[in-house]
Amino acid sequence: MNKRRIVLLLALLAALSLPALSQPVAWLSQGTVEGAVFGGFTSGLGQTGGGVGGNIGVAANQYVLPFFEATYFPSLASSARLYRSANPSLSSSLTLTDAKLNFTDFQGGIHLRAPNVFHKPQVMPYLSLGVGVLHNSALTGTLSGTVNNIQIPPTSYTIDGQNNFAASFGGGIRYYTKNKVGFRVEVQGYKPTGSKYGNDPFVKVTFGVFFYANTK
Repeated sequence: MNKRRIVLLLALLAALSLPALSQPVAWLSQGTVEGAVFGGFTSGLGQTGGGVGGNIGVAANQYVLPFFEATYFPSLASSARLYRSANPSLSSSLTLTDAKLNFTDFQGGIHLRAPNVFHKPQVMPYLSLGVGVLHNSALTGTLSGTVNNIQIPPTSYTIDGQNNFAASFGGGIRYYTKNKVGFRVEVQGYKPTGSKYGNDPFVKVTFGVFFYANTK
Protein backbone atom coordinates (compact mmCIF):
# COMPACT_ATOMS: atom_id res chain seq x y z
CA MET A 1 0.00 0.00 0.00
CA ASN A 2 1.55 3.34 -1.03
CA LYS A 3 1.74 6.50 1.04
CA ARG A 4 -1.15 8.17 -0.77
CA ARG A 5 -3.54 5.35 0.08
CA ILE A 6 -2.42 5.35 3.70
CA VAL A 7 -3.08 9.10 3.96
CA LEU A 8 -6.54 8.71 2.41
CA LEU A 9 -7.46 5.88 4.76
CA LEU A 10 -6.28 7.84 7.79
CA ALA A 11 -8.33 10.83 6.63
CA LEU A 12 -11.40 8.63 6.31
CA LEU A 13 -10.92 7.16 9.78
CA ALA A 14 -10.61 10.65 11.20
CA ALA A 15 -13.80 11.71 9.43
CA LEU A 16 -15.70 8.68 10.67
CA SER A 17 -14.64 9.46 14.23
CA LEU A 18 -16.66 12.68 14.13
CA PRO A 19 -20.10 12.58 15.74
CA ALA A 20 -22.71 11.14 13.44
CA LEU A 21 -25.91 13.01 12.83
CA SER A 22 -28.36 12.00 15.56
CA GLN A 23 -31.23 12.17 13.07
CA PRO A 24 -29.83 11.52 9.59
CA VAL A 25 -31.07 13.72 6.81
CA ALA A 26 -32.99 12.04 4.00
CA TRP A 27 -29.98 11.29 1.82
CA LEU A 28 -28.15 9.51 4.66
CA SER A 29 -30.99 7.23 5.72
CA GLN A 30 -30.68 3.48 5.30
CA GLY A 31 -32.27 2.31 2.07
CA THR A 32 -31.81 5.59 0.20
CA VAL A 33 -31.27 4.89 -3.50
CA GLU A 34 -28.88 7.03 -5.53
CA GLY A 35 -28.57 7.02 -9.31
CA ALA A 36 -25.90 9.08 -11.08
CA VAL A 37 -24.76 9.99 -14.56
CA PHE A 38 -21.32 11.47 -15.14
CA GLY A 39 -18.73 12.47 -17.71
CA GLY A 40 -15.13 13.56 -17.68
CA PHE A 41 -11.69 12.64 -18.92
CA THR A 42 -9.11 9.89 -18.56
CA SER A 43 -5.33 9.83 -18.66
CA GLY A 44 -3.09 6.80 -19.11
CA LEU A 45 -2.34 3.90 -21.46
CA GLY A 46 -0.67 6.32 -23.86
CA GLN A 47 -3.76 8.48 -24.38
CA THR A 48 -5.84 11.21 -22.85
CA GLY A 49 -9.50 10.78 -23.66
CA GLY A 50 -13.05 11.04 -22.41
CA GLY A 51 -15.31 8.88 -20.30
CA VAL A 52 -19.06 8.71 -19.65
CA GLY A 53 -21.10 6.43 -17.45
CA GLY A 54 -23.52 5.94 -14.62
CA ASN A 55 -24.01 4.11 -11.37
CA ILE A 56 -26.64 3.14 -8.86
CA GLY A 57 -26.28 2.52 -5.13
CA VAL A 58 -28.32 1.83 -2.02
CA ALA A 59 -27.23 3.18 1.37
CA ALA A 60 -26.54 0.50 3.98
CA ASN A 61 -26.21 3.20 6.65
CA GLN A 62 -24.81 6.73 7.03
CA TYR A 63 -21.32 5.61 6.12
CA VAL A 64 -21.53 2.77 3.60
CA LEU A 65 -23.15 2.93 0.17
CA PRO A 66 -22.65 -0.18 -2.04
CA PHE A 67 -22.84 0.61 -5.76
CA PHE A 68 -22.71 -0.83 -9.27
CA GLU A 69 -21.14 1.27 -12.01
CA ALA A 70 -20.54 1.16 -15.76
CA THR A 71 -18.17 3.49 -17.63
CA TYR A 72 -17.43 3.76 -21.35
CA PHE A 73 -13.99 5.05 -22.31
CA PRO A 74 -13.79 5.98 -26.00
CA SER A 75 -10.23 6.42 -27.21
CA LEU A 76 -8.61 5.30 -23.97
CA ALA A 77 -5.56 3.53 -25.43
CA SER A 78 -3.22 3.68 -28.42
CA SER A 79 -3.44 0.48 -30.48
CA ALA A 80 0.18 0.75 -31.65
CA ARG A 81 1.41 1.15 -28.07
CA LEU A 82 -0.58 -1.86 -26.85
CA TYR A 83 0.61 -4.06 -29.72
CA ARG A 84 4.24 -3.18 -29.04
CA SER A 85 3.70 -3.97 -25.35
CA ALA A 86 2.53 -7.47 -26.32
CA ASN A 87 5.37 -7.89 -28.83
CA PRO A 88 8.51 -6.35 -27.29
CA SER A 89 10.78 -7.93 -29.92
CA LEU A 90 9.02 -6.04 -32.71
CA SER A 91 11.52 -3.91 -34.60
CA SER A 92 11.40 -0.21 -33.82
CA SER A 93 11.92 0.47 -37.53
CA LEU A 94 8.43 -0.80 -38.31
CA THR A 95 5.60 1.70 -38.55
CA LEU A 96 2.21 0.78 -37.15
CA THR A 97 -0.98 2.56 -38.09
CA ASP A 98 -2.34 3.91 -34.83
CA ALA A 99 -5.96 3.94 -33.76
CA LYS A 100 -7.68 4.71 -30.49
CA LEU A 101 -9.02 1.72 -28.61
CA ASN A 102 -12.30 1.76 -26.67
CA PHE A 103 -12.72 0.28 -23.18
CA THR A 104 -15.79 -0.45 -21.04
CA ASP A 105 -15.63 -0.96 -17.28
CA PHE A 106 -18.21 -2.78 -15.15
CA GLN A 107 -17.56 -2.72 -11.43
CA GLY A 108 -19.13 -3.10 -8.04
CA GLY A 109 -17.88 -1.54 -4.86
CA ILE A 110 -18.58 0.70 -1.91
CA HIS A 111 -18.51 4.39 -1.18
CA LEU A 112 -17.27 5.07 2.34
CA ARG A 113 -18.96 8.33 3.26
CA ALA A 114 -17.90 10.88 5.87
CA PRO A 115 -21.09 12.67 7.00
CA ASN A 116 -20.83 15.80 9.11
CA VAL A 117 -17.09 16.17 8.46
CA PHE A 118 -17.65 19.83 7.54
CA HIS A 119 -20.59 20.15 9.96
CA LYS A 120 -22.70 20.68 6.85
CA PRO A 121 -24.62 17.48 6.03
CA GLN A 122 -25.25 18.55 2.43
CA VAL A 123 -21.48 18.47 1.69
CA MET A 124 -20.04 14.97 1.92
CA PRO A 125 -16.57 13.65 1.02
CA TYR A 126 -16.20 9.93 0.36
CA LEU A 127 -13.76 7.22 -0.62
CA SER A 128 -14.51 4.78 -3.43
CA LEU A 129 -13.30 1.16 -3.60
CA GLY A 130 -14.27 -1.14 -6.46
CA VAL A 131 -13.46 -4.28 -8.43
CA GLY A 132 -14.77 -5.45 -11.75
CA VAL A 133 -14.17 -6.27 -15.39
CA LEU A 134 -12.43 -4.02 -17.93
CA HIS A 135 -13.26 -4.89 -21.55
CA ASN A 136 -11.27 -3.62 -24.53
CA SER A 137 -12.64 -3.70 -28.05
CA ALA A 138 -10.94 -5.58 -30.89
CA LEU A 139 -9.11 -3.66 -33.60
CA THR A 140 -7.11 -4.39 -36.77
CA GLY A 141 -4.27 -2.17 -38.00
CA THR A 142 -1.40 -2.28 -40.46
CA LEU A 143 2.37 -2.43 -39.96
CA SER A 144 5.07 -1.83 -42.56
CA GLY A 145 8.66 -0.70 -42.85
CA THR A 146 12.20 -2.03 -43.28
CA VAL A 147 13.96 -4.65 -41.16
CA ASN A 148 17.63 -5.53 -41.89
CA ASN A 149 17.36 -3.68 -45.19
CA ILE A 150 14.40 -5.84 -46.20
CA GLN A 151 11.20 -4.03 -47.09
CA ILE A 152 8.20 -5.42 -45.19
CA PRO A 153 4.98 -5.05 -47.19
CA PRO A 154 1.89 -3.73 -45.37
CA THR A 155 0.77 -6.49 -43.00
CA SER A 156 -2.26 -6.63 -40.75
CA TYR A 157 -1.91 -6.73 -36.98
CA THR A 158 -4.75 -7.38 -34.54
CA ILE A 159 -5.63 -6.26 -31.04
CA ASP A 160 -7.87 -8.95 -29.57
CA GLY A 161 -10.95 -8.07 -27.54
CA GLN A 162 -10.34 -9.02 -23.90
CA ASN A 163 -12.05 -9.03 -20.52
CA ASN A 164 -9.66 -8.49 -17.61
CA PHE A 165 -9.91 -7.90 -13.89
CA ALA A 166 -9.44 -4.31 -12.68
CA ALA A 167 -9.47 -2.70 -9.25
CA SER A 168 -10.22 0.96 -8.59
CA PHE A 169 -9.48 3.31 -5.72
CA GLY A 170 -10.37 6.97 -5.36
CA GLY A 171 -12.65 9.48 -3.79
CA GLY A 172 -14.78 12.51 -4.31
CA ILE A 173 -17.22 14.94 -2.82
CA ARG A 174 -21.01 15.16 -3.09
CA TYR A 175 -23.26 18.17 -2.69
CA TYR A 176 -26.90 17.36 -1.85
CA THR A 177 -29.87 19.63 -2.35
CA LYS A 178 -33.31 19.23 -0.79
CA ASN A 179 -34.86 18.61 -4.21
CA LYS A 180 -33.81 14.96 -4.58
CA VAL A 181 -30.83 15.95 -6.72
CA GLY A 182 -27.15 16.56 -6.11
CA PHE A 183 -23.78 17.09 -7.77
CA ARG A 184 -20.45 15.34 -7.40
CA VAL A 185 -16.83 15.37 -8.52
CA GLU A 186 -14.76 12.19 -8.32
CA VAL A 187 -11.24 10.95 -9.06
CA GLN A 188 -10.59 7.23 -9.55
CA GLY A 189 -7.43 5.32 -10.31
CA TYR A 190 -7.68 1.97 -12.12
CA LYS A 191 -5.21 -0.92 -12.03
CA PRO A 192 -5.92 -3.62 -14.64
CA THR A 193 -4.41 -7.09 -14.38
CA GLY A 194 -4.09 -10.08 -16.70
CA SER A 195 -3.89 -8.30 -20.06
CA LYS A 196 -1.25 -9.43 -22.55
CA TYR A 197 -1.17 -5.85 -23.82
CA GLY A 198 0.15 -4.42 -20.56
CA ASN A 199 -1.44 -3.49 -17.25
CA ASP A 200 -0.56 0.16 -16.83
CA PRO A 201 -2.76 2.11 -14.41
CA PHE A 202 -4.89 5.03 -15.57
CA VAL A 203 -6.93 7.79 -13.95
CA LYS A 204 -10.53 8.93 -14.43
CA VAL A 205 -11.79 12.38 -13.38
CA THR A 206 -15.54 12.90 -13.64
CA PHE A 207 -18.24 15.44 -12.89
CA GLY A 208 -21.79 14.25 -12.43
CA VAL A 209 -25.33 14.79 -11.31
CA PHE A 210 -27.21 12.30 -9.16
CA PHE A 211 -30.76 11.74 -7.96
CA TYR A 212 -31.78 10.19 -4.67
CA ALA A 213 -34.93 8.77 -3.13
CA ASN A 214 -35.69 7.00 0.11
CA THR A 215 -37.48 3.69 -0.27
CA LYS A 216 -38.99 3.78 3.23
